[in-house]
Amino acid sequence: MSLISFSALAAFIAGSLLGVAKIRRKRSDKQLPLPPGPRELPFIGNMHQLNSKRPWLTCMEWKKTYGDIVYLRILGQDAIVLNSQQVADDLLKNRSSNYSDRQDITPVFDAYGLWLNTAALKRGKTWRAHRRILNQTLGSDAVTAYRPIQLRKAQELVGEFAREPEAWWDHIRRFSTSVILGVVYDHTPGSNAQDDPVLRTFATATEMMSKILSTQIVLLLSMFPFREYCLWLPGRRFNAARFRERVTQLFELPLKMLEDKLVTGQANHCVASHALLHFRNTDKVENFEDLIKGACGLAYLGEALNVIHSNRAISHNPDKYPSPFSFSPSRFLDVDGSLLNNEPDYVFGFGRRICPGRHLAKNSLWSAIVRILAAFHVEKAHDAAGNAIEPDPEWTDGVTT
Repeated sequence: MSLISFSALAAFIAGSLLGVAKIRRKRSDKQLPLPPGPRELPFIGNMHQLNSKRPWLTCMEWKKTYGDIVYLRILGQDAIVLNSQQVADDLLKNRSSNYSDRQDITPVFDAYGLWLNTAALKRGKTWRAHRRILNQTLGSDAVTAYRPIQLRKAQELVGEFAREPEAWWDHIRRFSTSVILGVVYDHTPGSNAQDDPVLRTFATATEMMSKILSTQIVLLLSMFPFREYCLWLPGRRFNAARFRERVTQLFELPLKMLEDKLVTGQANHCVASHALLHFRNTDKVENFEDLIKGACGLAYLGEALNVIHSNRAISHNPDKYPSPFSFSPSRFLDVDGSLLNNEPDYVFGFGRRICPGRHLAKNSLWSAIVRILAAFHVEKAHDAAGNAIEPDPEWTDGVTT
């Protein structure tokens, strides 16, 4: 099996673990039985049975046989895959105190300079301090302060679409990046990305993260004892030394620029300024400087490991979404055309590990959609003969921001 195929398998297991928590399998007569699952082989477990490119499809098939909770074992790693929103709610939300911890992947993240990654932190004082900062600044009420930024950037997005429609993907990426930079660091990117050091650093770091710190690579490096040596090999796509340099720049550069603006009184309200003003010179949090860099830096990048349940199975539940493989936006509307209270919030996670930026993300998405629909008529592209071209998107795994 190739490294790419194994990585895909590892990605699914890492993304579907219960809170990415270990299930310590200690057999005894008094212990409750494990959930049902396919028969495993020694050492490799169930790895040979999974679709090497899209293992989540195999687990959706297993749901038909074993139900909403499926037990797997991959190279000594235990995993329970949750295939329904009801089960995920019952365990990850209603019993979040039991399922909010993380596996210890410190050696991997230390080498990459991500030792304060909110998503990967084990439950403890540092993790709670991160949550406190992010919940105070990105809660449902707090994000209303950032609405002017989102509406302004959405209007700019419409203008860019009108001027250069063929570069639509670049425009969407710039919209998303600009909103995040403004909300977290009060930074407004320049018109030319190459002239903006923060934007250049962001683009480089996120591209490296999508290739290096996808869940499959993290799990791969966590599972084998020689990982600490591989991390430092030059010329490899997951070279840690180069990535650590970029991450350090990412955490320090925009924060330094914001602190300079605070000194001159030119800074506007943002996540980092709130944290600096409310927690500096207090005993509310320990290791203040590192904490601010970590919490704000990872709000900036997004959480790399916050997939803790099978979104594929939940979003394709035919009982909730009839004809789930059909593109049908009307499934979210009632007979009068009003929105149903049926938002797929499960994509942001559950319980204490739910994405703290979900309110900001939904507001940004809504602002962009409304502006685009108000300004343009959106339809399928046409070929030379005038026939509509049916979109055929290819989905990828890994980290997105």
